Amino acid sequence: MKLYNNIGKKIKLLAIVSAIVFALAGYVTGSILMILDDFDSTGWIGLLIMILVPIIAWVSSFVLYGFGELVEKTCNINNILSGGKAEDSERIKRIKRLLAKDLITDEEYQTIFERIKKEEA
Repeated sequence: MKLYNNIGKKIKLLAIVSAIVFALAGYVTGSILMILDDFDSTGWIGLLIMILVPIIAWVSSFVLYGFGELVEKTCNINNILSGGKAEDSERIKRIKRLLAKDLITDEEYQTIFERIKKEEA
């Protein structure tokens, strides 16, 4: 299914988006608590929430991002072992797009491709 293609990248994107959403939610919640109480009782709690929740959201996203990285690398290894090839790097994807748009010639593509492969090896 197309929905599950490149699942490693999707998991990593989910980790980034969820960290941002939870960090913003903590910041907004803490701000509201501080505004409502002017540091009388829950204002200090609001300040703690504003500081700690974004940090916790960021650190906890490491696990999900790491899992996405693990899935992505495992898929690449599986492709290599089954006779396929690892997923192309971003630089190779860019030059393939340039070739597809006829912005570079086949010779230029081969030259750049070989240079990138040597650098990445």
